[in-house]
Amino acid sequence: MGTSMAQIQLSIPGLLIWLRRVFWVMGGYMFATGLLTFYVAFTSFRERVRGAAGVVAISGLTSIGLMATVNMMIASDFKWLILSFVVPWVLALVLYRSERSVP
Repeated sequence: MGTSMAQIQLSIPGLLIWLRRVFWVMGGYMFATGLLTFYVAFTSFRERVRGAAGVVAISGLTSIGLMATVNMMIASDFKWLILSFVVPWVLALVLYRSERSVP
């Protein structure tokens, strides 16, 4: 952003504390999303429940997909790391579609 830490602390004194809390919340969100995805993969995906792939696709697009897009837009230092989290999501959907149901 082209702003020094001293300028930020002077202009917005509570920002660093606020950011720490925001990242706690984001970490909790990421953990919960991962846990839910893991659960769906071991239950609904295995049973090939109708609509499971669509729900996973939409949730991936609106969670990590949106996060990766915004990080690209703001030229984040973490954009490629965050984009790499999209790969398992897409891979799971591709593998799900390529595998036939087992009787």
